[in-house]
Amino acid sequence: MLTLSIAIATYMQDKRAPQFKQAVSQTLRLAPFDARILSFCGWANLWSGQTQDALDCFTKSIQFGRMGPFLVAALGGAATACVQLGNDARALEFIEEGLALTDRYPTYYSSKSAALALSGRMEEARAVMAQYLALSPDANLKQWREVNPYGGCAGAERYFEGLRLAGLPTG
Repeated sequence: MLTLSIAIATYMQDKRAPQFKQAVSQTLRLAPFDARILSFCGWANLWSGQTQDALDCFTKSIQFGRMGPFLVAALGGAATACVQLGNDARALEFIEEGLALTDRYPTYYSSKSAALALSGRMEEARAVMAQYLALSPDANLKQWREVNPYGGCAGAERYFEGLRLAGLPTG
């Protein structure tokens, strides 16, 4: 876990993917059935643009950690990965499962608004974006892209476009 934490901090500064991917792979080899590790590796993969690998980690984390404390984050990560991969219907399924657990996790609302907007359901998307902004009032696209560009992958552009369409301020 320490190796992964250091790798995430280093990647957020230098954006060098090869070393980061190696640290994620090493962590997964050491703990392939730990829901917590799988969730963290899912986020690490998502942040670095390895969207399908992220979804795989989140799905396993959900399976192994059905009653654990990382389920909320894993469901949110899986939803975000699905939006980036173009599977908006599956994203909405993960989100609804997550919202049954808590309505205070902003990722559910950001991913849901993007999925709805990209599905052409603009009125619903804008209403959900309003819920997101109530939880994260200072959020905007410029800041989000600077902090987490998701490795610059095509899925990230899709996700950001959904957020923009749903009404996230550009900053």
